[in-house]
Amino acid sequence: MAGGHIYVDESTQGKYLLICSFVASANANDLRKTLRGLLLKGQRSIHMKAEKPHRKCQILDVIAATSPEVVVYIADGRRSGGQHAARAACLAEVAREAMGRAAQRLVLDRNESTQRHDQRTIAHAARDLGLPKPPFDYYHQPRHEEPLLWVPDAVGWAWAKGGTWRARVSPFVRSIEL
Repeated sequence: MAGGHIYVDESTQGKYLLICSFVASANANDLRKTLRGLLLKGQRSIHMKAEKPHRKCQILDVIAATSPEVVVYIADGRRSGGQHAARAACLAEVAREAMGRAAQRLVLDRNESTQRHDQRTIAHAARDLGLPKPPFDYYHQPRHEEPLLWVPDAVGWAWAKGGTWRARVSPFVRSIEL
């Protein structure tokens, strides 16, 4: 997926998870349209925590039908110096993968408390690879403005829940334990 987009969300249930959905640039608009079609009347975005079980199944089935490529980066915050350190470790790996794939864009679910830290982490990852700055655009965006953030949210929720929920997404998820 050279030149594509990467959409990132997190889960802090148990171990720290940073979930990345890789989308080819040419597929982004069609996938947004498909995901918007899942919204219920009055709904601005999909957030799995707030959905009913039958809707969770429907959402995961639609996502699976799009043949997504998702990676779940896993860090144990207790061993890696807390949640901020776990996020930094995962995000540095995501940034390195984005550079390796020649990604055009990295979009993170907006979290005001992490933005500055995320910028430093991404910049350090670029410098570690000998680059003066990241060769892709990156920014934080609210989930209601970017439907492609719903994919890592849904997959991350299912992965964190485990059991049959994890089994639903396992066919298209690669996990990396840090």
